[in-house]
Amino acid sequence: MRTKFYIPILLIVANLSISVAAQETKRFSGHGIDFEYLSSWHLSEKSSKDTDEVALSSSQLDAQITVIVIKTPLETKDIAEARKRVVDPWLDSLQKNYSTMAGTTLTRTNLKTEAGGQATDGVQFKFELDGQGGLVEAYWVSLDKKLVLVYMVRPDRTAESVLRNWDMIRRTIQLTGPQRK
Repeated sequence: MRTKFYIPILLIVANLSISVAAQETKRFSGHGIDFEYLSSWHLSEKSSKDTDEVALSSSQLDAQITVIVIKTPLETKDIAEARKRVVDPWLDSLQKNYSTMAGTTLTRTNLKTEAGGQATDGVQFKFELDGQGGLVEAYWVSLDKKLVLVYMVRPDRTAESVLRNWDMIRRTIQLTGPQRK
């Protein structure tokens, strides 16, 4: 009788071990930023004169997370000024791009979140594409006088899986290296 009881428990433990292994993390460090992310996501990088960008994507989850570091240091720690000059135009651009793709107006909601160990503001855009709901979530944070913009795009059907990576990146993001001056 005991053998019959132990076999299902062993199977459950084995399945949990496989799930944990599939959720291994990596640490990205480059362009003056550092964060942890799920190793199952594809990472790509690009730089321009004004920004460094790190994009993470998962074709399986049909989702993307992008981190953008503005190279020009903020003159002040006043995020309100940076919001007018950089963040609001960026948010308007995101809203326009995803409205065009979805062929509909996005519902915009302000939100509060935490990033890099500090409270920060963000927005959420809800949309519907091909009969499926989706979401764009964006936030911005000043880390050591550098403005960092982060956004995530995902369909509702993969929300739970995507949010694990999104939360990890938000929680662990920090500025590193020579840009910390």
